[in-house]
Amino acid sequence: MLHKLTLLAPRKQHRKTQSGATLIEVLVSILLMSFALLGMAALQAESISQQVGATTRANLSSLTSDISDRMRSNLSRAPGYDLSVNTPTFAISSSWANQATNLAAPTTDCNSTTCTAAERETYDLTTWRRKVRAEMPVGSALISGTVQSGVLVTIMWYDKNFRDAESLRQTPSCIATMTAGAAQTCCPAVAAAPVGVRCHRTTILP
Repeated sequence: MLHKLTLLAPRKQHRKTQSGATLIEVLVSILLMSFALLGMAALQAESISQQVGATTRANLSSLTSDISDRMRSNLSRAPGYDLSVNTPTFAISSSWANQATNLAAPTTDCNSTTCTAAERETYDLTTWRRKVRAEMPVGSALISGTVQSGVLVTIMWYDKNFRDAESLRQTPSCIATMTAGAAQTCCPAVAAAPVGVRCHRTTILP
């Protein structure tokens, strides 16, 4: 008896399809996310810097207007108003280093007590200088000139973003030949301003 041999067809081998993510794909995703986060951080830092700059400019305008109003309300003590007075009034000539400490509050509050013109001047000048210190980063000020030629108000502050690459910049010292923007942003020699300190100068006529 002959036996029929049945040839069995070879079984087809099914290749398993890949599922999930490989290590390379995970690393690429992490790298792309890192770049995105760094970009967001840089954008946030620039936004904060611009906001600080806008606040500083607003405070400069407000402080200059404030001291002008204080002089105008006490005009007899404005510098140069009374030529018989030898002692400068409404004047500040201390260097940056000498103004490093915070001023104490005035001993007499002229808003609640009747003051003489001299007492009012001391109160206004001290109060204003305390405002400069509070509203500007390490703020200080200089006041010079007279009502005849114009009272020059210089407000100084420390700006950590005032840089060239990685180094803080040095504000140029004022010289007589400076005009326009250069004359408005230089620092008087008497200030002896260190690197990183910026100055804003405004001439007012009380």
